[in-house]
Amino acid sequence: VRIKSDKKALTLTLNNLVTELLLLLNSFALPFDTNGIYTFFLRGDTTIDGWLTVWCGGHFSINVNTGVILNLSVILDTGSVQQGRNPSQCMAISSNTPNGNVGADNMASVYAHELVETISNYNGAWHFNKSAENENADACAWNFGEVNGNSNVQVGQKRFLLQQNWQPKVGCTLTKQLLN
Repeated sequence: VRIKSDKKALTLTLNNLVTELLLLLNSFALPFDTNGIYTFFLRGDTTIDGWLTVWCGGHFSINVNTGVILNLSVILDTGSVQQGRNPSQCMAISSNTPNGNVGADNMASVYAHELVETISNYNGAWHFNKSAENENADACAWNFGEVNGNSNVQVGQKRFLLQQNWQPKVGCTLTKQLLN
């Protein structure tokens, strides 16, 4: 999902994102898909409450009509953060990234994390540790396992540094067979 703006920096709320998504759906600019995941990839100069202080990426389920649930996620570019803000806690790697793009390479790691949580935690249904409200990807947050150089996964010709995910009876692991 792309929010068009002439402003150098945007200040948004989750409600702004939901409104934008609904406008795009109602104008048929995006297909309506209750099984889909609508993802906002935003510039690092965007401000959303909690980003870089409480969360690095997020996923949400929204009820757009009685019983109609849509899933959305928000990923921001840590490579283009406004001056005065510290993105380091949301970066898997800060230099010598697998594809030579600090922002995009870190967005891939955060996106993989949020994607796994959105799929496995549809509408808040499953948590790795219910009392702490940790989801399965949170159980392995910033755990990359075996790293070869500056990456641990290859998809096609591209390499990425992605965190592992929790799998019952296995623990933190990368499910490489799903990526190849």
